[in-house]
Amino acid sequence: MSYSSDPHAMDHQSGVKGSEVFVGGLAPTITEDKIREVFSTCGEILEVRLIKDPKGNLKGFCFVRFATKEAAQKAVKEKSGLM
Repeated sequence: MSYSSDPHAMDHQSGVKGSEVFVGGLAPTITEDKIREVFSTCGEILEVRLIKDPKGNLKGFCFVRFATKEAAQKAVKEKSGLM
């Protein structure tokens, strides 16, 4: 799991640039709701992007965009290695 500042993501209410976390090793049956549930303790989630192949099957990873860099850092710190 890693994060990067996304200069294009902007929370328009607070003006804070968002940060994105890569989440790998996901089960092919994972849902966006489950990902939101797991990462909601880290901070406000702006977006979850589950990556799929051309046939619509999950590829085993996603990106979670948080409202703040601090929330993204917390996610990496607390959730790294989580199975």
